[in-house]
Amino acid sequence: MAPTIGFREGYTLRVIPESASISEDEAKAILAQTKEIVGDVEWQNLPKNSAFYKANFVVYDERDATVPGLTIELSYRHSAVPGDCNHKFTIFKLKGSRRLRAYQIEVYPPTRQSHKTEDGKAMFGPHQHIGEKYEPIDGAAELTCEEHEGWMREFFRRGNIKFSGHYSPPGPHAGQMDLGI
Repeated sequence: MAPTIGFREGYTLRVIPESASISEDEAKAILAQTKEIVGDVEWQNLPKNSAFYKANFVVYDERDATVPGLTIELSYRHSAVPGDCNHKFTIFKLKGSRRLRAYQIEVYPPTRQSHKTEDGKAMFGPHQHIGEKYEPIDGAAELTCEEHEGWMREFFRRGNIKFSGHYSPPGPHAGQMDLGI
């Protein structure tokens, strides 16, 4: 029985579990659409003094009109340990006030557990989410944690996303020139 809330009888609170992802079929339909993001990759360090960096984009269609309800987010975690990473490249679908994952590539070192399958088996390294479904990424094994731009371009290829802007690497010195001082 749901707990009663409020001051009068009859008011109940029901918790309805909802997925943080859209269905696989809806995700595949989004992936089939040609999408474009405009502008350079500009990293934001949020919260301040954090090892996490994000870049967000509005999504446009082939007519240069914004695609309602779609956003793209790139994220990067700076690690002090060489070869360690946690990069995420995501297409979100907005439904009401909720951001739901439509497609995502998550990059982890091949030796690090990244998920458990429904039958309890460990999955290691990079993988992709297509709606609610997740699976290892075929053909991307040659990319390492250090190749953030390569993973970003792989995400754009798989996500059917055009990008003509400038890429600057994320991290504590993102977008800064080495002046040799």
